Amino acid sequence: MGLLFLTKRIEFSSSHFYFNPLWDKEKNTAHFGKEANTHGHNYLLDLSLEGEVDPVTGMVINTVVLKERVVRLLEEFDHKHLNLDLPYFKDKSPTPENIANILGDLFQKQNKDLKLSRVRVYENEERFADSMVSHQIPQAKKGLTYENRTYRFCAAHRLHSKHLSMKENQKIYGKCNNPNSHGHNYALEVTLKGDRDPKTGRLEGFETFHQSIQKEIVDRYDHHYLDQDFEEFKEKVSTAENILVIIWERLSPFLSDHLFKLRLVETRDNYFEYYG
Repeated sequence: MGLLFLTKRIEFSSSHFYFNPLWDKEKNTAHFGKEANTHGHNYLLDLSLEGEVDPVTGMVINTVVLKERVVRLLEEFDHKHLNLDLPYFKDKSPTPENIANILGDLFQKQNKDLKLSRVRVYENEERFADSMVSHQIPQAKKGLTYENRTYRFCAAHRLHSKHLSMKENQKIYGKCNNPNSHGHNYALEVTLKGDRDPKTGRLEGFETFHQSIQKEIVDRYDHHYLDQDFEEFKEKVSTAENILVIIWERLSPFLSDHLFKLRLVETRDNYFEYYG
């Protein structure tokens, strides 16, 4: 099994203004316009970790524990004026790029037991910046076409490991260990790679690939109880991490080397990526 990438998304609210420390106020205003004035944003932080899936728990890290650590990281930034309240932006403008770099550095110092792969900061829906930490994420190759499509299915599941006691299961999975199950509207984003069809401008064979994905994943899992209805979840906990790996294994025979990445959105705040 290759590395799996888990992303935790958390919102924080801050005010700031843009500036260049080498310019006077007049030049900053001329260059940045309204953004040279104090204003605010509801920032979104996407913090991605990489790691192997634990064979017992089915997780890279417990997302409840991860949320606690990210909330602790953002305590210094939330409801603050970034320029005036924090030392990091005394001599640099709080752009999404700088915020992402600083948050990444702070998180790594505070959490040396975790492997950070990417920090993404959204200033708004149109503007975001990435700080890439890991070199393990495969890069797109020039000359190939990459096509993405989102597939949706609704399913119930229960997070429960037969290798753990009832008390351990309840401690690790919390509400997700409910014996009667719970469920999600899953969104599966499939990225395929290959040559471009000069006639259609799309990935060669895309429609055939699409039909295979629809049949093998959506038609199979939609409106089902994963743990009870499918053999593949009898031995593996139905975490998003394990679901992704199982989906990859189901699609590989049909998509062969065209499969580039899978991204599974389980909730608004948690998503997972896998490159095989």
